[in-house]
Amino acid sequence: MNLKITTDRVMVATIVLLLLSIATVITISIFESKQVDNTAKLVAHTNEVLVHTERLLSSVKDNESGSRGYVLTGQKTFLAQVERSKKRTEEELLSLRSLTSDNPLQQQMIDSLALHTGNRIAYSDNNILIYNEQGAGAAMEMVRTGKGHLLSEQVKRITDTIRANENILLLQRKEANEDKARNLTGILSSAVIGILLLLGVFVQRIRKEYLEKRKAAAELAKLNEQLEQRVLQRTEELSRSKQVLSDTFERITDAFVSFDDKWLFTYVNKKAGEIFNHPPADLIGKNIWTMFPEAKDRPSYQALHQAMETQQYIFLETNHPEHNLWFENHIYPSPGGISVFIRDVTEKKNAEENLKTSEEKRRLIMNSALDAIISIDETGVINSWNPQAEKIFGWNEKEIAGKLLTDSIIPEKYREAHKKGMAHYFKTGQGPVLNRLIEITAVNNAGDEFPIELTIIPILHQEKNFFHCFYKRYYRTEKSRRKDRKSKPVVFFHQPGKPDDRSHNRPGNTF
Repeated sequence: MNLKITTDRVMVATIVLLLLSIATVITISIFESKQVDNTAKLVAHTNEVLVHTERLLSSVKDNESGSRGYVLTGQKTFLAQVERSKKRTEEELLSLRSLTSDNPLQQQMIDSLALHTGNRIAYSDNNILIYNEQGAGAAMEMVRTGKGHLLSEQVKRITDTIRANENILLLQRKEANEDKARNLTGILSSAVIGILLLLGVFVQRIRKEYLEKRKAAAELAKLNEQLEQRVLQRTEELSRSKQVLSDTFERITDAFVSFDDKWLFTYVNKKAGEIFNHPPADLIGKNIWTMFPEAKDRPSYQALHQAMETQQYIFLETNHPEHNLWFENHIYPSPGGISVFIRDVTEKKNAEENLKTSEEKRRLIMNSALDAIISIDETGVINSWNPQAEKIFGWNEKEIAGKLLTDSIIPEKYREAHKKGMAHYFKTGQGPVLNRLIEITAVNNAGDEFPIELTIIPILHQEKNFFHCFYKRYYRTEKSRRKDRKSKPVVFFHQPGKPDDRSHNRPGNTF
């Protein structure tokens, strides 16, 4: 009987102890579970701070791109974007203040972030005000100072700091969550070992709870990973869209249009509207081939489709003879559409055609002249030589071009005098042989010296001196030879130190 009582007591005591152990285990398990749940909430809270930080940065970028778009294009639709971004920025700041209210360090960073976002928004508003009051030129000058970019970088730097701090907290809280889970696992494992000795039911119950907690932790980890992936994906999408918009605006210098992959106008600047003879607003959202069906018969139709198919840049020059217009088309494809820069080069083409016609006339006149015509620059280099000059002196134009006059047709005995005469002319502007017919001697490519008649015409073109020389070979009479022997030599233009004698038009002159 005593043994039975003792056994019963032991059993009761054991059961009591087990029940107390179970109660203790349950109590500890509940406490640890709450800790895990609290840690999970903190992780979710940190992720929410990161999301709102990214949204705030996106709003600031929208504010910057909206003000820049208005300054570049003058379209008031961008002002609505600016106002929306300001409202979203204030909302995100309030959310961040609420989320970080228990973190004094982050509250200080939020205060600094609010200051810099305010400066960035004030800069955009001021830039818009300058555009409205002083015009696009003044606004662009303000943009070129780089202050707006600096303010945006300050905002980004602070948001990066906030994100870095939150990421540190996220890592710490994840580690704490894992520690709590490990502690809970250890407690439950110990309890299961003890309870298995007497009460399998309790073991199964506790094991079931443990598995459920573990499943919940795994689902929470999976949810965190999916949330991070969505945040990263959204961040990349925003970055790409902002970069495309920024690149488009920065490239606008002439006419600019963009289409989506269905050939609908997505952007038309003022200059492009003038070329298409339609207000830009009337073209947005319209199909180019519906609006301009005649364009399907032009080279631009093939070029645009080729660029879209190959995804490669194409340059195309188009002529519109019915309007006497020329355009350069720079086609930049992207997977979502095409951007086209159009430059009016009509004046350039007309100038080239006029120059070509003028040069052809000059060449015909030179080639049909009965006299030899030679042109030299101010250094004495030959740059023009007609067929009659080739007949008289023996060199063709290809052989003589680029050579010095002194090294070719001027007799060696007069070359030094020629150089001094040239120097004197450029110093004083005087030369006795200019604009008159003179008789001199020259040499051909065989070295033979013979008399010629020469007229030198000075020309000043684009602040540079050129000389056109007209030569004609003649044959002396006995009377002219006796007269030559009595004459004094005259050098090119004028010889320093001697009077400007304009009467010595005899052989012995140099060039």
